[in-house]
Amino acid sequence: MSHWNHRVLKKVIHGETTFAIHEIYYNDDCKPVSWIEDSVPPSGYTLEDLKVSFEYQKRAFEKPLLEIVIIDGEEKLIEASMSEALE
Repeated sequence: MSHWNHRVLKKVIHGETTFAIHEIYYNDDCKPVSWIEDSVPPSGYTLEDLKVSFEYQKRAFEKPLLEIVIIDGEEKLIEASMSEALE
C-alpha cells in the first residue's frame, strides 16, 4: 500500500544546496516516487496540533536523507547519508 511521510530533502538549485523537510510519497514497494515541491512547515489549528505536527517532522531526521538527482532526464529521489550531505 502506498503511503507518505516527512523526510529531509536535499536540493541543488542554481548551484546552491538547500535542505528542507518535504512530504514524500511512496509506491507499493515502499520506494520514494514523488514529493511536494515546497517544503512543509509545522502547522495546526491548535497549539497541540502544532506540537504534534512538529513531532512528526522531527522524525525526518531519523531517516536517511533524500536527494533529487536527474536520471535519464527525469528527477528521481535517492537516499544519501547525512554525512555525505555535509560534504
